[in-house]
Formats: sequence, structure tokens, C-alpha cells
Amino acid sequence: WSSSRSSHSSMEAPALPRPTAAYLRQKREEHRGAAPQQAVMQRNGYDPNPEPIKKFGDLHLDELDDEKFLANGKDAGWWNDLISYPRDLCYAFCYPCPMCCPTRNLACSLAFNMCCGVQACSDVGWRFMWHPEFCPLGCCTPCLPCTGLGENGDQGVCDVACICCNVSPMARQQSFTYWLQRGASAGSEDSAAGCCAKFFRPKPVPYPWPHLPPDRWPPQYSESSRCSMQLFSCCCQLFPLPFGDKYDNVAQWQPPYGGGFPCSCAKEYDPNGLASTAEALADVATSIPCLFRCCVTYQQGCCGLFGGRTGFAPNTTYMPANMAVGESDQQMNDARDCGGYWAFPKSFTNCNGETVCGKLPTPPNTRFKDKDGNEFAPNTNVAPGAPGSKVIFWAHGSAWFAGQSADFLYFFGLFLSEQTGQTVLIGEYPLASEPRFCSKQGGFFFAEALNRWVRTYVKLVELYGAENVVVAGDSAGAGLALATLLDVRCYLKPSFPGIELPDYLIPGMPAGLLLISPFALLSDSSWDPAKFPSMEKQAPKNVNLGKHPEEFGLYDYLPYPNGYTYVPVIYASKYERNRLDKNLASPTFATPDQFHKLFHKTGLKVFVNYGEQEILKDQDKLLCDKLRQAAGWGSNQVTVKITANPHDLPCVGGLAALQNVSFGPANKPGHSSVCKAWHEVLSWLAEDKGKGGLGWDKTIGSWSALEDWKPVCAAPPPQY
Repeated sequence: WSSSRSSHSSMEAPALPRPTAAYLRQKREEHRGAAPQQAVMQRNGYDPNPEPIKKFGDLHLDELDDEKFLANGKDAGWWNDLISYPRDLCYAFCYPCPMCCPTRNLACSLAFNMCCGVQACSDVGWRFMWHPEFCPLGCCTPCLPCTGLGENGDQGVCDVACICCNVSPMARQQSFTYWLQRGASAGSEDSAAGCCAKFFRPKPVPYPWPHLPPDRWPPQYSESSRCSMQLFSCCCQLFPLPFGDKYDNVAQWQPPYGGGFPCSCAKEYDPNGLASTAEALADVATSIPCLFRCCVTYQQGCCGLFGGRTGFAPNTTYMPANMAVGESDQQMNDARDCGGYWAFPKSFTNCNGETVCGKLPTPPNTRFKDKDGNEFAPNTNVAPGAPGSKVIFWAHGSAWFAGQSADFLYFFGLFLSEQTGQTVLIGEYPLASEPRFCSKQGGFFFAEALNRWVRTYVKLVELYGAENVVVAGDSAGAGLALATLLDVRCYLKPSFPGIELPDYLIPGMPAGLLLISPFALLSDSSWDPAKFPSMEKQAPKNVNLGKHPEEFGLYDYLPYPNGYTYVPVIYASKYERNRLDKNLASPTFATPDQFHKLFHKTGLKVFVNYGEQEILKDQDKLLCDKLRQAAGWGSNQVTVKITANPHDLPCVGGLAALQNVSFGPANKPGHSSVCKAWHEVLSWLAEDKGKGGLGWDKTIGSWSALEDWKPVCAAPPPQY
């Protein structure tokens, strides 16, 4: 290699021949049995004292051939759903106590707080509740107005159900947000006092927010309570957070923080128990037999009924990925060999000019092996630039609590593949639930999730070529996607003693990085409103809608501070989340050098979209500032768009539940902020490279949303 390929050599060196694949394989075998070297097997600069949670092993890509990686996984059948459904019900409603009491069971507490709204004492404020002050049917229409809300007084809480009447998209969105606020926050709120509270409520938990001053205690708390005892957050009582001297003095203390079910009732700390229960609550819906197939069929155009309308995907199908691509946790109701889902065109033309139907299109250089070990090109190989020759590798959002790749397939995966004509891979990664019953191992957290994602990314680059790969993610998945590219292994050369390999052997940066509502800062300071004012400003408020109807449906739905505090601690240790150098658990804290490597001679284009109503708005702005600084102020390598949405609404059901479930007068995509967000994404993909986009071919795929969903702006959009 020439000296220009080595930054460590000051002398001119003769050019060396390119190492053969056999030589590299031999060297890998020689070093495989040796102890891992920190510079190779761990992240660069990773402090071994305290010892890391997990040591990053070799990617072993030579053991993962093309055919194995692209092979069909197993889809969960209705019989699997029949088994999963009662299990999820048990996890959700019988943990940590099978008794139906709001102070001992999270599901019961959620239902009680969401539906009843009984002001039994001053501790329980009227959070999202409509007056009068006593309403035992708080979630029903008689107690919640169908009109009179909103800025113009023409909105109501049931507008989201008005799928074919003359209701504006914003009214339906605010109604949808209202119910998300109640559902997401109810489980983290205090339960009303009652007989069960007197008999079953344990002693109050310690002050759970050490970084918040007393005046920032959740607004419903009052020391002058009329109740006979002080009430604390139901979550903090049932699933205590790891705060206090023990937590503060052990930097490497890591999740999970205790044993599994049913011992959690006696555990000192149990935030991952909350993650397990929340995952079960979400899976109750997904494990209903045949529900997944019904949702997919609807999003594909429902047997041709909506085949010509933008938002549906009549020309797109899907295939479950196998465990070589992703990995589910033992609590998910996925099939055991389901590593995510591929979405791709139903039919395409291969490189030989033949039409292929119902199979995954494979990139041009894919090679399979016959039984004799001879390589051959499968008939699914496509020509460069043809449909299926590019891939969007998506990490779905979940807060590491809940959600599966199957949900996001019909949320937006099919739509995105339909519009672009390319392949979308929504990978599966294990959530931060703790072991349950027959589980043989605990949850998979930060190190394992990142290790799996980097391995899959490098394999995609090997198959498709870096210029044909887009790494994407929403919410927590966006943080994982960003951490994947920041991971030093994306630049690290296989290190052999005395040898430095050339740049062409380093996995390259992808063509684009697409982030929707990134959740990329998990430090203890991330929930401090003094540093990030939007955390408190945009949090769901105690609003008397009778006196302030204009605040209906505003603000975010993420619960703060009660529920938010759990998310960082369940995913990574305090050390991983708070370190200020080489931070991958909180990628916003990555060093300037790490961010610089994303753009230096790579041509990487980044697109970020977040909502004006998000509690994470200030965190996302900080991340965008760092990205723009690394790319160079004024550079078109970073595109930032802000829409009038709460957190991650375009991806978490917004497209499927708002836009596609609307007809006639209610279908006005030009006035929908959800449609606007997807219009911005597609515009970036199709925009010329010289203008900051990726320059994808608009003759491939539908791209109908670029015209049909063109925003109609009544007011200037928010400016970054």
C-alpha cells in the first residue's frame, strides 16, 4: 500500500499488492482463538476500568454467506398467536401482583386512571379529564365533549373516529394525541386513593428524581393531601428506580437490576420489570390471532379496494427475515426464527430481463452456493439501479419498552417500499424486558442491540454497496441507527500485528442517514428542564378543558417526568449513558471527532425530522447542531425539517391510523402534518445529490405522495 493510505507513516513506502481473501481468512483464523485486543474487539477509547458490560466480538462475516442472510424467516402463525395472547395477558395483568388493584398492578392502574378520573383526594389532579369534578365514566362520550374544543371551538375528543365526515386532519390528529396522552401517561400517574391503597400500599418510595428541585415534583403531588397517606407515582412504587447511594457509587451498575418474575415484588430495584409489563401490554394487541395479517392486507389496498390511493401499497409484499438479520427477545410473540421483515415490490425484472414475482429482489453481486460449494448468481439478482437494488435499513422506535418490527411493517414499511420501489428492511432487536418464567437468559440491552445492528449493517454494505444503503430509524431506533454509524467498527480495519489494511477494506458510510424524532440522549441530565426546557414545556399538562379548550390535543404524549425516567436506565448503565467521550448509548454525546468521521470524504447525507410539540425538541436541536457543525455550517449534507407533530407520530401509527383510515371529506392529506413529514422524507430521497438529497430514480416506484401529499400551508412552517 502507498504511504497515502497510512496516516502513521512519514516515509515513502512501496506499493504492496492487495491481500487475497484467503490470506485474510487465514489471519482471522489465527487470531480467533487469541484474547480479544481492545483496539479491535471493543469500541475505540472504551475505558476497561470499570469493565464494559459486554465485550464486542468479531463480526464473523465470513460465516454469514449471502444465501443464509437473505433466506426466508418464519412468520408467526395464528397458532402462535393463540399461545402468545394468554401469555401476554398474564404478563400484563398479573405482574407484579395478580390482584386487580390500582396500587398493586400496572394494568389496573392504567385502566383506573385513564377511565375513572375520580378526584378522591388532591393528589390526583384532573389530568386530561373533562369536568364536572366527578365522572366515573371519564372515557365515555357523556363525560367528554364531542365539540367545543380546540382553538376555534369546533373540535371534540371523538374526532379521531370521524373517518368520513368533514373533520380537518389537524382535528383528528389532536384527538388522536389526546388519547395517546391519556393512555401513555395514565400508567405512570398516581392511583386514586381507596380501600386498596390503605391496605396494600407499601411505604412511600424515596425521592425518585435527584436532579430535579422540589418545585419540579410532578404537579399532582401535594404534601397537604386530604388523604390519610401520601401517594407516590404508581410506577415508582411498583417498579422502583435505581437511585440512591448504591446507584450513585457504582458507575457500572447495569440493567437488569434484579431477578425475574415473581421475585420482583421483593426486589430493591425493578425498572426492567416495568419494561416487561409495558411490552406485554403492547403485545396483547399484536398477538390477537390474525390481526397482523388483517392490518397488512388493509395496508396493501384491501384486495384492490384502495389500490389507486396514495398511502396504500398494492404493488408491495413482504417476507420475514431470519435470525441472521435480527433477533427478537423471548417475550415477543414473533416466531422464533423471525429477525424482522423485508418489504419489496411484488414483481420485478431481474438482470436477465425476466419477470420475477413474490420473491425478494437480491442485489447484483449476490452469490449463492450449490450443494457442491460452487457459487452461482440466483435468478432474483437485479441490475444496478433497478427496483430492489437499494435498501433502507430501519430500526423501529420502541423506547426499548414495546413494539415489534411487524407493527412497523404496516405502520409505514409497506408504504415506503411502494413509494420508492426499493427494499425496506425493518430489523428486529430485543427489548429491555427482564427474564420471565421459562426464560433462560435476561434481556438484551445496549451492547447486544448495537452489536447485532452493526453486524447487519456491514453485511448490507457488502451485499448492496455502501452507496445503495440508507440507515434509518425513528425514536429509540434513530438513536440506534446513529450509534451504528458512530461505532468505531464501521471504520476499524482488521488489525494484524505490524500490518495496516487499506481503506477499501473498511465498511463505508451509507448513502444516507434518516432520523425521525431521534431519541439519542439518555444521560441523567437529559430529563433536566433547566438544560432542556422543552422537556417541561411540551410535556402533557394538567389542563381543565372546560376553561382552556384551546389547549386540547396540544403538547406531547410522552409522560414526563414519571414515565420518561425509566427509559434511559433500562437500556444502559449509568457509565455508558453519561460518559462524555466515545458515547454510543447517548450518541448525542459523541465526540466532535466521531461526528467528523461521518462526513469526512464520505458524501454521507443526513435527514432529520422532529416535531414542534415534542418534549425531546431541544435534545434533537442539540443533535442537529452537532451534525451541522461536523458537516460544516452551510453544507447541504444535513437536512433538518420540523413539523407540527408530537413525538414520532408519523411512524407510530400516524400514517395508518390517521391518513389511511379516512375517506371523503376527512381525507385531506395536504393539511396533515403526518403526511407532510412523509412528503419531506420522500422529497429528500428524490432530491438531487447536489441539493442535499440522495437522487433516487423517480421512474422506479410510485412517488405519488410527492404530488398528492404536497403540503397546503396556511402559515409558514417552523424554521430550524
